[in-house]
Amino acid sequence: MKQAVNSYAAKSVISVDLGRETLSRAGSIVGAIPSFGWLMMIMIAITGLSLTTYMRSRAELSQARSSIVDSNKKIADARILNAGIGREAAELRSNPKAGKLAAKERLRLVARDEVVVAVK
Repeated sequence: MKQAVNSYAAKSVISVDLGRETLSRAGSIVGAIPSFGWLMMIMIAITGLSLTTYMRSRAELSQARSSIVDSNKKIADARILNAGIGREAAELRSNPKAGKLAAKERLRLVARDEVVVAVK
């Protein structure tokens, strides 16, 4: 291949020229800002990132604490309900009259010797 026909050689010459021009523009911008200005920009950026991360973690911590409180309330309610059901089951096992009464009220059962009149 000839050097003039090689497309890679032509592209590299163009990119080098653009690179030098871009570097000279960037150098003029960088030179205009003093070093303490760069330091302050970096410090402000780091402070902003740190602050947002801290605020996000505090919000998640608050949400987790409220979730724990809600879960503890649900657990306490379930334990109270479970204890009530346990007492009721023990009463139904120990007292045959309470078992019959519960069957009549909850399951709408009728004893053999009872007469039922349906009223609409």
